[in-house]
Amino acid sequence: IVLSRDIIGGNPLVVHGFRATLSIANLGFVLAIIVIAFATILRIERYELKKTLQRLIIAAVMVNFSLTIAGLFFDATNVFSNFFIEKANPGVGGVFEYGKEMAGALQIQRLFQIKDAGVLGDVANLVTIKQRFEISLLVALILNVLVLIVFASLTIMLLVRYIYLTILIILMPFAWLFWIIPDLENLWSRWWHLFFKWTFFLPAVTFFLYLAM
Repeated sequence: IVLSRDIIGGNPLVVHGFRATLSIANLGFVLAIIVIAFATILRIERYELKKTLQRLIIAAVMVNFSLTIAGLFFDATNVFSNFFIEKANPGVGGVFEYGKEMAGALQIQRLFQIKDAGVLGDVANLVTIKQRFEISLLVALILNVLVLIVFASLTIMLLVRYIYLTILIILMPFAWLFWIIPDLENLWSRWWHLFFKWTFFLPAVTFFLYLAM
C-alpha cells in the first residue's frame, strides 16, 4: 500500500519518463499548429483554426502542469486511504489479526459453548467438546486462509494499479496532445477513464478493509 501511494515522488521512472514525453508532446503542439494552419487554408472543417485554437492553447499550458494536477488527485486519495488504514490497522498480528477480529465479530466460538458445566464429567460430552473444539479450529483456519487469499489478491491488484498509473502518468502529455486532434480525442477520454479508475481504487480498497473491521 505504501508503494501504491507514492507513485510520483518515489518513482524515478515516472520523473524521467514524463520529462521525455513532455518534450515530445511540446514538439507535437508545434506540429499541430502547422497542421491546423494548413487545414484552415484548405478549408478542412474539423481542423479549422476557430475550432481547435482554444483547445490548443489550453492543452499547451495545462500539459506543463499535468504532473502537478495528477499529484493533487493522488494527495486527495491518499488522505482518505490513510484515514481508513489507520482505522483498520490490524496491529502486530498483521493479516492474521484481521482473521481474529472477524472471527470475534462473527462470534463463531458461541456455537460450540456447553451451557451446562455439570455434564463435563460425562465421557460422551467430552468427546462432543473435543469435536466442537476441532470444528472451531477448522473454521478459524479456513477463515484465516480466506483472509490471506483476499490480501494476496489485493496485493496483486495494488501492484497492477502502481504499474498502470506509472504508464498513464508517463503518457499524460500525449493525452493532452490527443485532446486537440478530433480523430484522436477518444484516446484522451480513455486516458482519463483509466486514470480515475485506478487512482480511486486505493481509497475504495482501504474503505472496505475499514468496513470489514
